[in-house]
Amino acid sequence: ICMNKHVIKGTAMVATLASVLGLGLTSAVFANNPAHTNKVALHKLAYQNEATEVQNTGDTMEISAFGSSARVWNNKTDGAIQFTAYKLDDSQMNIDKQPQAVAQEVADAIAQKKDTLPYGAKQERTPVSVDDNGLANFSLPDGTYVFVESTVSGIVTQPAKPILARLPMANADGRSNKDVVNLYPKNKIQEAEVTFTKFLQKAGKDPEVYKNENSGFSLYQGEPGKGQKIENSYQTL
Repeated sequence: ICMNKHVIKGTAMVATLASVLGLGLTSAVFANNPAHTNKVALHKLAYQNEATEVQNTGDTMEISAFGSSARVWNNKTDGAIQFTAYKLDDSQMNIDKQPQAVAQEVADAIAQKKDTLPYGAKQERTPVSVDDNGLANFSLPDGTYVFVESTVSGIVTQPAKPILARLPMANADGRSNKDVVNLYPKNKIQEAEVTFTKFLQKAGKDPEVYKNENSGFSLYQGEPGKGQKIENSYQTL
């Protein structure tokens, strides 16, 4: 009987923490099983003007929900991005703080390279790169995590906010867990505009603008001689 009471008490504690974090988790579906693996998909977005603030629910969302300038991140033109997951110690969680405040506190400590991170945060596995479809896919055991953008592209003017999520995450009916937890970090970017003008100088004459529809320029990303051609970058003179 004592053992049963202990289990019920522990489950109630987890449910209370989840309700404070506002992550849609119910004790009926939360197993806290170290052997259980949760799939998390970070959908990396970019925007230039202003983005609409949309709460992460764990469900897939239309990109248009984030504003007219939002789009999927493109590694080839936007640059490489990585995310790192940090697992928190639930016994050290401050349930009086909002989830975003907790996530930001962890991210700030990471940026400051502190030896000890808040809430007992520990890096969980290696960083994950965003793929050509704008996705960073994680497989993680049950627990509370902060996802931090650990590698930032040079065109980013406003880094993605860290995201706190508790796994597993329940479906809306509270009777089952989501097969995949979908989260949407986004960056404000400043796209550069580059203009090339080619000149031709003949012997004894001043340089003049060279115009030839059969010639042009293409952009390459990376080290000189080793770069990758950027798609649709060719421009005629």
